[in-house]
Amino acid sequence: MISALASSPRQSDKCTTCATQADLPGCGITPISAAADNDASSSSIYYFGYGALVNPVSRKRRGVETVSEQPAVLTDYRLTFGYGGAANIVRKCGWDVHGVLMKCKSDKDWQILKDFDAGYDCVKVSVMPYSPGGPAEAADDYVDDGDDDHHQPIEAYVFVMGHNEEDKSHVPLDRLPQERYVRIIASGMRHHGVDEDYVQYQILNVNYLPDRKPEDYLQFPPL
Repeated sequence: MISALASSPRQSDKCTTCATQADLPGCGITPISAAADNDASSSSIYYFGYGALVNPVSRKRRGVETVSEQPAVLTDYRLTFGYGGAANIVRKCGWDVHGVLMKCKSDKDWQILKDFDAGYDCVKVSVMPYSPGGPAEAADDYVDDGDDDHHQPIEAYVFVMGHNEEDKSHVPLDRLPQERYVRIIASGMRHHGVDEDYVQYQILNVNYLPDRKPEDYLQFPPL
C-alpha cells in the first residue's frame, strides 16, 4: 500500500484555487429562512463530499436528503487522512480531489451536514462536475457552453479541518483510518460513478487499520 496521504497528481503550471479562494475560518453562509425551503435560495446549496457522506447509506442514517448527486473534481487540493483517521483535504497546487457534488433538498438538510462535520471549517470552493467524457475531460478540457450544471463549474461548500498548511505529507499521522471507514468511502464513490482509478489507487490503496477478524476477538471461558 502507498502512503496514507492519498492524492491524484495533475500537471499544471498554475494554481487556480490558491489564487482565487481565500482562507476562511468559517463558511460565512447566510441562514436560509424556513419560508425559502423550496425556493431557488434553498435549492442552490451545494455540498462537495469526499468522505463517508458520499455513501448514500451514511446520508440516509443521518437523515440527509439531497435533490441530486453527481461526481465532480476539486482542483488544487489533495486528499489526506489524519486527526484520528478522518478524511480531510489540504491545498496542493497541481493535484485533484474527486468526490460527489450534492444539492441539498432544504436548509434543514444543510444544517444536518454542518452539524455532522461540526469540527471542520466550512469553505466555499468551485468544483467541476464530470463531463460526459469522464473526469479527465471535466478537469482539463472544460468548455463552458452554459447548458446546465453538468457543463459549468459550480460553487459549493466543502468541510476542511482548520489550520491546515498546503502540504502535510511530512507530518506523521496520529492514527490511520479504519478499513471499514475507507471502504464506506470507496463504496459511495463507486455508487455515484467516481473515476475507478481514483477510487482504487487514491482511496483503497492508502494505509489503514485492518478490521478485526472474528478469530481476533476476545472470548470468555465457557461456564
